Amino acid sequence: MDSSENDDQLTVEEVEEMSPMERAIKAVRDGMSYKKAAKTFKVARTTLRMRSLGLSSGIMGPRRRFTPWEEEIIKDVLKQCRDMGLNVNRKRDAPIVQKMAIAKGIHEKKFGGNWLSNFFDRHPLEKRLVSSSDAEKDAETVAEADIQMTDPSISLGDMNFPLSAPKISSTQQQRDMSGPELMEEMNKEGYLAEPQGVWIIAECLISLKRYYKKYYDKVETPGSDKPIRVLVCGNAAGSFLSPSVVQLRSQQEPVARDFTDFLTLIRQQLLHLITARKNVIFMDRPSSELRLMPDFVVACSETTKDVKLLPFPRFSVVKNWSYTCGSVLQKRWNHYVETANIQNDMQPTEGDFHDIAQHMRKAWTKISLKQTFQEAFEKTGLYPYQPEVLTNALESYRMMIKPPVPRRKIPHEKEREEISKLLTKIGLTKEQRFAVMKSVRKFMDQNLPEDKRPPPNKRGKKRSKEQIAAAKESELAQHEL
Repeated sequence: MDSSENDDQLTVEEVEEMSPMERAIKAVRDGMSYKKAAKTFKVARTTLRMRSLGLSSGIMGPRRRFTPWEEEIIKDVLKQCRDMGLNVNRKRDAPIVQKMAIAKGIHEKKFGGNWLSNFFDRHPLEKRLVSSSDAEKDAETVAEADIQMTDPSISLGDMNFPLSAPKISSTQQQRDMSGPELMEEMNKEGYLAEPQGVWIIAECLISLKRYYKKYYDKVETPGSDKPIRVLVCGNAAGSFLSPSVVQLRSQQEPVARDFTDFLTLIRQQLLHLITARKNVIFMDRPSSELRLMPDFVVACSETTKDVKLLPFPRFSVVKNWSYTCGSVLQKRWNHYVETANIQNDMQPTEGDFHDIAQHMRKAWTKISLKQTFQEAFEKTGLYPYQPEVLTNALESYRMMIKPPVPRRKIPHEKEREEISKLLTKIGLTKEQRFAVMKSVRKFMDQNLPEDKRPPPNKRGKKRSKEQIAAAKESELAQHEL
């Protein structure tokens, strides 16, 4: 509840007992200006302004605080973010919560540098929650604890109230969110039931060689060897957005991307196309940076539908989608470049993709990509939902990656390195150092207990040239048979 509503319910006696500063703050909330309120109640205008905003006017004053109703707003924002699939419990996630809280009525000057960590210090349970359902479980546990604490027959040692599990690491969380288990959960909750509600945002590379060749009538031109990055956004029903060319923020940081044009496109087109009751938007690795952008999260939270923002299932699934859609886009783009009427006086410069983006938007409206999107979703197993496709992709990825070989722990490794450096300084050759180090290693291993001694190296017997030739002949004879 807003504090202004509480002020309206005060009686005359309570208003008379208020201090001049409290009366001035009440007058400001009722609509009076700071200057007039400070002059009327004879208080400092700067102090009045700072206290009405909940700030401290002193250099070493207390940290910025929120009123109880403002902290409830922040809790609601955190719950809304968790429902969207975002765990905002780090400093990098503070701008998302801040922008959503400002839109709900909290003044922007109340947010300091470490306001989110200070908020979690006051409400540690909010940081432990992984999903909004954990809040309900913890609320029931706390209520049960209050009842048992008043029962004298129950000892303190018998009370065991497990709260929700602590937050898992970000690496483990991404691994769990990228597997088929999450897809099965999304299917049970109904997020994969309607084709209009299954969305994807992926990045495709489009070559510009034919485009520059038509401009300059040359095969090799500056910038022709660099493909452009285009964000593909569409759903399983065949609805898609206009292409958005992603520009790099700087040449020194090729990973950092500028999504300004795409965010504008989201507000113009995507929010009108979200018609399903439950929607899920999958993003591949390059576009997953959008999950940390306040403008994108706020735009998705303003819809009346349920929207989840999740990373795209990894492994070969994302490759199938990118290759299928990217190859078709490249063919359509080449056909458009060959048939389009491009003016010669509008030659683009290297790094300037404005004209290219305009031509690509025209090509996007003239070609039919509905069937392409539907086939891509079907091959990846997202819609219709095919769990065996996701499971096979996961198993094939695990078979491709070899487990890391454990490093053998060498006894007295540091001491042996120091001795080797000392022998090098003396001027011994490699053969001389090897003989000395071999005797040193034997001496050190003899002083170790038997259970910690390294096992001896078992080498096979050396074969003669005749034995090697006979083995090769037998192998050739077996192949001929």
